[in-house]
Amino acid sequence: RWSVSGSREIERLEYVVFDIERQQPVFGDAAEHLVSIAAMSGNDWLAHRTLLNHPHVAELFDQCRDLLEIRFKNFSDDCMREDRDRINLMLNMLQHHLDAQKVKINERINTYKYGSDKQRRMIPAEEGRLRKLSRKMEERMAELKLKERAESFDSFVSGGTIHLI
Repeated sequence: RWSVSGSREIERLEYVVFDIERQQPVFGDAAEHLVSIAAMSGNDWLAHRTLLNHPHVAELFDQCRDLLEIRFKNFSDDCMREDRDRINLMLNMLQHHLDAQKVKINERINTYKYGSDKQRRMIPAEEGRLRKLSRKMEERMAELKLKERAESFDSFVSGGTIHLI
């Protein structure tokens, strides 16, 4: 099971099956499909104790785990890169929104400075809006920056042998 947490949470089960006849690993949907069918429709294989070359099967099992570790590292690195890009995009969008709103509010304040008494009384309200907006956007940006420290975990769920007839 692979888990990545950052700006979003990602969890997925990853499968690998080693095809002894073809001497190659099988990944992805094909491996998941085989494991699911064996789990739902298969029977215990009692003859495995006498028919299998256990040291060889153990070696293949270790190879599968090694392959999963390599694939997890690549998956994790990709997710971390995507997460950094996503957070940077969101931070830029928030900053752009804040800057645009500041310009609008400051324009209104400048207009009110040269307006009537009624308009000049609106200046504190606009300044309050600007402070509130700035505080809200800075809090949101700080939350996003905390999520920049994404983490990833992999954990072994199960393993076994499947005999196809």
